[in-house]
Amino acid sequence: MPYQPSIRCLCGDTAPTVVPLHRADGSTGVAMLTCTSCGRTWEATATPTCPGPDYADAYGPEVPDIPDLLDEELTLMLLAEDIKDRSTAALGGRGPAVDAHEHHDFVLRKAAFLDRAARGAELDLLAGEGDAEAAAAATTRAVLAAGELIRLDVRSKGAFAIGPCPASSAIWLGDSGQRAYVRQEYLAVRLAEEPENGPEYPLTRSESSAGLFDAEGRAL
Repeated sequence: MPYQPSIRCLCGDTAPTVVPLHRADGSTGVAMLTCTSCGRTWEATATPTCPGPDYADAYGPEVPDIPDLLDEELTLMLLAEDIKDRSTAALGGRGPAVDAHEHHDFVLRKAAFLDRAARGAELDLLAGEGDAEAAAAATTRAVLAAGELIRLDVRSKGAFAIGPCPASSAIWLGDSGQRAYVRQEYLAVRLAEEPENGPEYPLTRSESSAGLFDAEGRAL
């Protein structure tokens, strides 16, 4: 069966039609989605069935310091290599352990990057411009990264999570729910770093002395 992005309407339909977007450069995209069952219409960045922020709320122009996807991809590659090198050095007694807060921020940024990339691939596919196999792979990567963040926050009992609903909540069950949790935490961090923007909910960050450990129990 051909891959179809699981973009759902409130009525449960998962095969919306699209209202095309025509850009000034001649390219097209998706401006709106229309449910094939009940006729409900919503913006392409909206997620009517997800409890967390939608794409416009979490990654839109009003959120401070949202990086370009290409720039963020390069930054994440460099950060991953740096963390790997420092972890290896720490295991050999040649440096300090990688800070748990730094590790959490990397996992969150990676999950947000993959969530954004997957949404773009999903909308391209709906617009008839994308590749189904590539879109399915992007969705899988986004779900796996979201699950990694949730498991990390559950294990640490929310030591570094600052959004209003904890990772252990049942509202995040399901693939789209896991990705919604990523958007909640990404937006919360951005707003916490720019308090003058007036976040919609109070933000606090609890401190933790918890470190990172390898499979043998050695500190990273």
